[in-house]
Amino acid sequence: MSETILVTGASGFVGLNIVEALLARGDHVVALSHDALPAVAAADFARLPGRLEAIAADIATPRLLGETIRAHGVGAAIHLAAITYGAQQDLRGTSRVLDVNAIGTLAMFEAAAAHRLRRVVYASSTAVYGEAPLHEASLDEDTAPRPFTLYGITKLLGERMMMHFRDLHGVDAVAARFASVFGPWERDTGLRATLSPPYQLAHLALRGGEARLHVNGQRDWVHGGDVARAVLLLLDAAKPRAAVYDVNIAEIWHLRLMAEALAAEFPAFSHRLVEAEAESDIAYFMPLDRARAIAHNRNLAAEFGFVPAFPPAIAARHYAAWVKAHPGIFPG
Repeated sequence: MSETILVTGASGFVGLNIVEALLARGDHVVALSHDALPAVAAADFARLPGRLEAIAADIATPRLLGETIRAHGVGAAIHLAAITYGAQQDLRGTSRVLDVNAIGTLAMFEAAAAHRLRRVVYASSTAVYGEAPLHEASLDEDTAPRPFTLYGITKLLGERMMMHFRDLHGVDAVAARFASVFGPWERDTGLRATLSPPYQLAHLALRGGEARLHVNGQRDWVHGGDVARAVLLLLDAAKPRAAVYDVNIAEIWHLRLMAEALAAEFPAFSHRLVEAEAESDIAYFMPLDRARAIAHNRNLAAEFGFVPAFPPAIAARHYAAWVKAHPGIFPG
């Protein structure tokens, strides 16, 4: 019999990628989120061999997680629930961010301790590194965290809480620091400061016409399928050697690769490069006038031999084809 896995934040696009991967291998998934799963995702998932139970509830509700674990016989959890606000939004909805990102995470580890879950994978973020990508030659798990957004601060707090529950209460937990994720199921839920540039570009491609891309518009975007693969590795590992694992592709690539893949699927779409940031159609979270360090999957590669299944060219083509098959996920 397969294990029952609780996934919090399941309706977010990273959550949907992970739920899909779990169902594809036949797991019983309890998908907890603040809203219902998108209808198109639920329809796709119904064709997979695993069993899905979706629960819409506020993660900050007292005793919710413990009652859910007990009622559904949960054996392990993947904790993704979070609000991703940027620096410019830190004064708006601050208490709600803390309710979800901090109190919700504390509740997850308390429930894991009380119910002796086999493993918790905590979704952290490379936002804990703050502006280090603009100053360091390279990044890995030994890079000192210096978060400057409320989101990054709460993610680092979650890691510290994880270590507290590991050390004092014996909770078996690991943190996965996601880089800039893009890919299937991304959509505007109102909980993220900036939607990924590949998503923004896909939205433009569906409408046709010409997109203007900044000449420096490159990042270390990682496909949601690789994030799901990494999370399942950490969920399944008998005894992970590290507490924290970066999840990225160890490569910087330009958005024009995504534009070319989209143009192959949508002939009415084209792009050109511009040098002035104000002329670009795409919003970026960090400045475009400074080079970025490459982050490395040091722990994942050393322990599991992890190599991305979706390097940039493959990732771009896969996402472009997925966008064509799922236009309903994008607003009109």
